[in-house]
Amino acid sequence: MKNYFDVRLLMQVHGCLASASSMDVWLKREIALPIAPFVGLEVASGDGEFGAVIADVCYVIGSPRIDCYVAPDKELYDAALRKDPNPRSIQEIVNEHLTSGWERRDND
Repeated sequence: MKNYFDVRLLMQVHGCLASASSMDVWLKREIALPIAPFVGLEVASGDGEFGAVIADVCYVIGSPRIDCYVAPDKELYDAALRKDPNPRSIQEIVNEHLTSGWERRDND
């Protein structure tokens, strides 16, 4: 029996001022946890490149892992609220996450 939990972290990167939009990008990151994930658990890499707080836990019966949703990246959402004239592009924001170990979640 293994002594860890396979966890897939999922993060929504908002693309505009909407709770859900076709401009949004979903990212994933697979990790192994020595304890069962729970809402409020903060997970971080030792090098400081990555950190997230689990906002929701979902287990699908028969799945090999536990899906955990983390707080969304709301940079563009907040920029739209402030009417920021020069926000970063969604691609710049996503690339920043990709360089810290996240991957695009494409139909899985």
